[in-house]
Amino acid sequence: MFANWSDVDFDRVLGRRFISFYYSTGIVIFNTIVLIALIELFSVVSLTLLDSSLFNNGEKKVTDLIAYNNEHSYYAEQPWAESYWQEMRTTLKKQYRPYLVWGSSPFSGETVNITPKGQRQTPGADSTAERKQVFVFGGSTIWGWGAPDWETIPAYLQEMLPEATGFPLNVENYAENAYVSTQGLIRLLLLLEAGKVPEVVIFYDGVNDLFAARQTGRPAIHQNFSYIASRFNNRKPSLSSLLWTTNTYKLFHRIRTAINVEGFKNNRYKVIPDPDRLADEIVTNYLGIYRIVKTLAKEYQFDYYFFWQPYILEGEKTLTAEEERLLLELDSQLKMDETLIRLSRATYNKISAITPKYDRLFYLGDIFNDETSSIWIDTWGHVTPVGNELIARKMAQVIQQTLMK
Repeated sequence: MFANWSDVDFDRVLGRRFISFYYSTGIVIFNTIVLIALIELFSVVSLTLLDSSLFNNGEKKVTDLIAYNNEHSYYAEQPWAESYWQEMRTTLKKQYRPYLVWGSSPFSGETVNITPKGQRQTPGADSTAERKQVFVFGGSTIWGWGAPDWETIPAYLQEMLPEATGFPLNVENYAENAYVSTQGLIRLLLLLEAGKVPEVVIFYDGVNDLFAARQTGRPAIHQNFSYIASRFNNRKPSLSSLLWTTNTYKLFHRIRTAINVEGFKNNRYKVIPDPDRLADEIVTNYLGIYRIVKTLAKEYQFDYYFFWQPYILEGEKTLTAEEERLLLELDSQLKMDETLIRLSRATYNKISAITPKYDRLFYLGDIFNDETSSIWIDTWGHVTPVGNELIARKMAQVIQQTLMK
């Protein structure tokens, strides 16, 4: 009726149970490892796609902007346009730069060339020749967005300045995509620190200072501040470092950042209660940079010029139907809200009013007033090479007139 306990082989029963438990546990662990590996692989692919397509303030895929630019009537008539926009997609990858945060990666193409030091190449410039050195600083507009190497503002200056000044010159393009004026100042300081002293310094800024301030509600901030800062501020203690360095966590953190981090909440700009006051702060910061460069110019014996760039929202240019359309089509993507419009108008008015008080500050907000063709290619401040030539010609005239005084 009942089993004789003495007849039961406990070792065998326990052995079978242990093997069954070990086998089941092994299956669970193996499947868990496979699942984690698949999730990690998915995260790697997702992060790669995100990093290759996102640029500037995280709200606009730059590849979409390139596609829009490529459809502009000006580029439809240029034999180099297709190659140029394809190469621009390749040059979007950035590298970390000490103090500057980011910079361009070296690239060699038919229409875009970036030196091993991360500078956009200026045709005709020869740093080894015995020439006076001209250093140019600014954002993507003077870096050359929308133009092949030979039609950027520095390229036109390389052609025009020798005749305007009577000296052989070498124009070095130290501008960079999305840089604000403070980053230009830092780059100048790094060059001077390294013993590279120019004869002429040109700053060309304005729009990026506006966009950066619009993102955070603060002046003197580089673009994408909240996103970049969050990647440093959200680091975890060393005991958890293994988990926090996985691509799965990085992807989760990237998604959370896009939703919750200040400056990116709901992919909108920070609320700015007083755009006029922020405009005052932007101008104050900009004039601070002007005074610092003026002091450096005296110490290092170089000439300097500040040009406040034009913008599609400012000036009295009669917009073409194409330019009107791009305002409507890009508004929702670039978040050109009422606050940005007010901030732009207030800042440009203040800069225009104070320009006569500063002998090396020049306002170019009205440079396209008499132009009837489509100059603007987007609402970031980028223009066609035709616009670049007009700007460079005005710069050369200003420098020539200043030297003649």
